[in-house]
Parts: sequence; structure tokens; C-alpha cells
Amino acid sequence: MPGLVLGICLAKIGDWLPDLKTVYIVGERQPAGEVSTLTMPKTSQAAGLHRASLAKLHDLDAALELMYYGWRGMTLEADEYLARQGLSRSHHRILYVVARQPDIAIGSLIEVLGISKQALNRPLNLLLERKLLTSQRSPEQHRSKLLRLTAAGQRVEQTASGHERTVMRAAFDRVGARGAAAWMAVMETIADNN
Repeated sequence: MPGLVLGICLAKIGDWLPDLKTVYIVGERQPAGEVSTLTMPKTSQAAGLHRASLAKLHDLDAALELMYYGWRGMTLEADEYLARQGLSRSHHRILYVVARQPDIAIGSLIEVLGISKQALNRPLNLLLERKLLTSQRSPEQHRSKLLRLTAAGQRVEQTASGHERTVMRAAFDRVGARGAAAWMAVMETIADNN
């Protein structure tokens, strides 16, 4: 995807990668620690889907913006595909988890997604109505329902996730193995905050 780069924009990555001297921002090399305001080419006709040049009020603002715009850039095509199916990001998150943990209980799905039962209710019901998921009572715990993707649900999940993997692969190929490893390390550290 033109203009998309998942970069690491931190002044110092840490002891595990002390010789990283360059970060990549929108395909241009920047000395580590320097902050710039760059404008990303528009990737969609939808208003506001381009990267804005925002004032930096804190030294980590550039990293926060890259996190936001990187996520948006990675999910853009998937979200457009989902919208054509009458679905959204929340539906994809449910399908993604259920695809990787068939027969997951609804309570466990709530825990994995980190959302309330009320927040899960509407998107889950739509997926069940559209026959993208099945729900069966657990043989061991009759009060618990187990979820599984249907063939149609598998197709939707694979297509949406495939769009995201394509963007991720292109970005990793562009920054190389060391850049990909550094990105993974930063994201693991952030994810561990949960």
C-alpha cells in the first residue's frame, strides 16, 4: 500500500537493539530521535483518512500518531471489505478470535476481547443471524454457549485478515527483518500492559 510504513519512532529502542540508528517514517530515513511532521498521501476518498501534520506537544506524540495511522493504514482495505459485507471492525475481531479458538465459550470470548457482555451482544447476534457463526450449548456446562465459524464466516474472516496480512507483510519486507523484530518487541511490550 503506497505511503504506509509501520515505523518505530522512539528516541532509544533499548539495550536489546542498541545499534538501531535509523527509523523509517513514510519511506524516508530519519536519524533516531528526530521528530518530523510528514504528510501521508491519501489512501482513500473518505474524508479525514489521510495523515495530518499535527503539532507535537510531547516527545512521544510522533510514536502515538504512527500507532494510530499505522493501525488505520493496516485495516483500511479490510474495513472497506467488511463494510461491503455490512460488517465492521467489531465483527472482524469476533470472527478472528473464534477462527483461532473454535468452540470458545461466550464468556471466554468476552475476556479475550476485553469488552463487556453488552458490547458483544449486538455484533455477536448479527454474526449469528447472518450464519457466519454457530452457537451450541456446551455438553459439560449447559448454561455456556460455544461459538464456531461457519464456512461463510471462515471466508469473511480469511478475506479481511488477508488484507491486513498483505499490508503487514509489505511493511515488514520494506523495513527488513531487524525492523520487523524491533516492531514486534515494541508491540509485545505495549500489549503486556493489559
